[in-house]
Amino acid sequence: MMKRLLMLSSGLIIILALVLAASTGDKPEISRIPEADQFGVAPPGLMKAACQLTKFNSPPTYYLSWLALGDIVIEYFDPAACGVDPTYPFEITSFSFTLYTWTTVQWPVTLDVVVYDLAVAGDDCGGPGQELCRTSITCSQPEFEYPNIGTVYFPTPCCVNGPFYIGLEYNGPSIGPFPSVLFDGDVPDTCDIWVYYTPTPGWFEAFDLFTGAPPGDLLCYVNGETGSANCGEPCTWAPGDPFKMHFPQLPDETGWAVNATQPLVLADDFRCEQTGWIKDVHWWGAWKNGVQGQIVEFVLSLHADIPAEQSPTGYSMPGATLWEIEVFGVQGTPHDPPTLEGWYDPAQGLYIPDDHQPYFQYDYCLPEEYWFWQDSGRVYWLNISAIVADPTTTQWGWKSTDDHWNDDAVYAFWGSLNWQELFEPSEACDTLGNAFYVEMFPDGSFGGGGGENAYGNGWYYYPMYDWWNIWFYDHKFTYDNYKAGLFEFDAFRLDPQLPAFLEIAVNWSTDRWSLDFPQDSMPPLPGVPEELYIGRQTLFMSEMFEGHYLFEYVLPDYNPEWISVDVRGYNFVIPAGVVLHACCPKHGPSLDLAFVITGEPPQPEMGACCYNPTGGPMTDCIVTTAADCQNLGGVYHGDGTSCTGSQACCLPGGACINADPLCCINELGGTPQGPGTSCTTLEACCMPDGSCQMMDPICCDDMGGVPQGPGSQCTALEACCMQDGTCQMLDPICCDDQGGVPQGPGTACTALEACCMPDGDCIMLDPVCCDDQGGVRQGPGTACTAVVACCFQDGSCQMLDPLCCDDQGGQPSPIGAPACLGDNNQNGTDDACEEETCDCLPGDANGNLAYNILDVTYLISYLYKGGAAPTPYPLCSGDANCNCAVNILDVTYLITYLYKSGPAPCSCQQWLINCGPPLRK
Repeated sequence: MMKRLLMLSSGLIIILALVLAASTGDKPEISRIPEADQFGVAPPGLMKAACQLTKFNSPPTYYLSWLALGDIVIEYFDPAACGVDPTYPFEITSFSFTLYTWTTVQWPVTLDVVVYDLAVAGDDCGGPGQELCRTSITCSQPEFEYPNIGTVYFPTPCCVNGPFYIGLEYNGPSIGPFPSVLFDGDVPDTCDIWVYYTPTPGWFEAFDLFTGAPPGDLLCYVNGETGSANCGEPCTWAPGDPFKMHFPQLPDETGWAVNATQPLVLADDFRCEQTGWIKDVHWWGAWKNGVQGQIVEFVLSLHADIPAEQSPTGYSMPGATLWEIEVFGVQGTPHDPPTLEGWYDPAQGLYIPDDHQPYFQYDYCLPEEYWFWQDSGRVYWLNISAIVADPTTTQWGWKSTDDHWNDDAVYAFWGSLNWQELFEPSEACDTLGNAFYVEMFPDGSFGGGGGENAYGNGWYYYPMYDWWNIWFYDHKFTYDNYKAGLFEFDAFRLDPQLPAFLEIAVNWSTDRWSLDFPQDSMPPLPGVPEELYIGRQTLFMSEMFEGHYLFEYVLPDYNPEWISVDVRGYNFVIPAGVVLHACCPKHGPSLDLAFVITGEPPQPEMGACCYNPTGGPMTDCIVTTAADCQNLGGVYHGDGTSCTGSQACCLPGGACINADPLCCINELGGTPQGPGTSCTTLEACCMPDGSCQMMDPICCDDMGGVPQGPGSQCTALEACCMQDGTCQMLDPICCDDQGGVPQGPGTACTALEACCMPDGDCIMLDPVCCDDQGGVRQGPGTACTAVVACCFQDGSCQMLDPLCCDDQGGQPSPIGAPACLGDNNQNGTDDACEEETCDCLPGDANGNLAYNILDVTYLISYLYKGGAAPTPYPLCSGDANCNCAVNILDVTYLITYLYKSGPAPCSCQQWLINCGPPLRK
């Protein structure tokens, strides 16, 4: 099923009338649509490639009311109109069209998009010739009904080498009537429109077939690509063809197919011999047992090299992934060598000599977007893994080679990539074989059995896991070898009327058994810790079918001393089985893999060059060689670098110049502003420091400033009063921008002075800002101080700075009170504003106008014996220390004064300041 793109609506609404076309004579008639609205140009977003062809250039005007199954409408196109050299091969990538509902037509409708060669080369009037391409589309009404345009993509490359015809063939599914293709009202070239008319089978020029008005050009668009790489020669390689690696590693026709079926991945290293693009990869492989499966995809990747001396494994291996691609649809070309070849699975240690005969060559030319640039002399790794449709029955292997280079190939599993070195499997295996037989009764009990050269009593019972086991001596224990072998037997039911169940496993003595008991000549018999001394791998566990069984096994880590057959189940007999066990070296000679890397020949090394043909700043950029760049007086930026096109470049001082971003950064020290940007007219820019500079707005933004709009100009600085009350010298446009108030031309900020605000507060402001905020400046050198009680003529009191108190016609409190006290005597005047006769002697407790011991005894009597209160003012007369309270501190204060030269009691005025009027009797 081909892909379809949802159509784009043109945004037009058309009222369609039901029009039934009348026939005139034997010729079909072309009909005119009720309204001819302007349809527009090619819809955006439909083009995949570099060229779009259309002849439709006026409003849709005509439709066909007689289209039936098998009718075809096509139009002539010439890719030379793209104006690109070379034009051919030209790949038609998609075809866009619309269908008109002229009556109650059948939706959906199935159409074929068909491409024809010219019957006569170079002559469009010769009509269509050989069919070149065809693809089907089921057109739904929402997608293809006029004024919407739908697009059909060709699923495989449709390539032409000259002018062609393209159009639609009606296929149903109903018998009609069908929605019609549309034509414009222009008169086309005589031979452009051709129709296959089923009532009179054959091709007709539109002018010869239709009666009435001649049709115009077909409402369609052809999207294509000139000089398409998809239409080139088949991707193949043969010995003698060019290559880009150290040398081709050709397949060894007597070698191995090494399992590379996912999750296994294989890798081999190569050295690049030519700087340039890798465009092609070619490799060889084969199938296990010669059973060819279906490859869903190959996964190819290129990696950096980790040399042996830098590798934690001691051998070289792939490093960082540089490139990866999933390859679909690669069909191998078969080769039939004269000899059989082997299969090798390094992960299992399994090898099968003479396993298969044919092998296959796989050739893949990379799409241009996947070309990989490599450097001469550098070592890379090629990784390959095959994903097959059914890995349980078919496995694919990468062919080995005799053309060895550098280090061995490696293998790993996807997900972990713990790389293991690859060696040829050794055929110097020492293989032993033992026969065995066993039967299990229907109730699951042991029925008997034995084995050739079996240990001891033959079958032993292991109750922990309910297994019956028979041991055979293998070879001496060693880590240098591994174990591989097979079980082969026939199995039958003891009682044919009852079900049977068979579970069979390979057992072995672990390395720990041989290390703990090196002199023992027996296997681990029942009673030993099985988890420690017995290894087990189940080969089959299921309801048993009668017949032949064959199981392979590999023990890759070491060769055990003892090997055994384990069985459990019921109602079966194995009358004659055999177990093979081979002791094999872990690896043989070096193994490399068969592949070749190709690509384009070396190209002159080119890169970006910044220069200026007029000798000014280096703003221009071209891609050229280093030598040519030097001749231009430019600066070469290195092989492989590229230019991206001119854009606005903001220089460090704020100037704007159009330059390639590479040159902007490296030659000019500027900041590129992005694709599509360009320098414009200067305007005022308010910078973060408050200054105003004439700058391009895009550079103003780049430097953190605020553009002030087209035509704006910086002017002379003037005083600007900011929201926090400070005064700054700013351009008035920047003052506004920062939320300040310009004070007018010629104004200047001066020294701060006290400013009394309308609310009575005193703040330090520049006098011009004091005026701006409605305050009253207090004169140069004035300063705000602590607030005092300020008395007004109406008797009220307000806490104000003394300057602001005077400014508002008030007077400081006559008694020097530290705060407004309130009208406690309710005479209409705040107590702090009332003058009071100060006839109290603080501490003169007995009121005799003298300080002596009698005042001390008076206070003691008052405080502790219920005596009379101090007189004539109970609070003031007894408060010797002016702390606004009468207590023992006043007693000690008087004693210190009278007898220890302490300070004298405070004055009446001090008491009024500290404690406030009125004096209370």
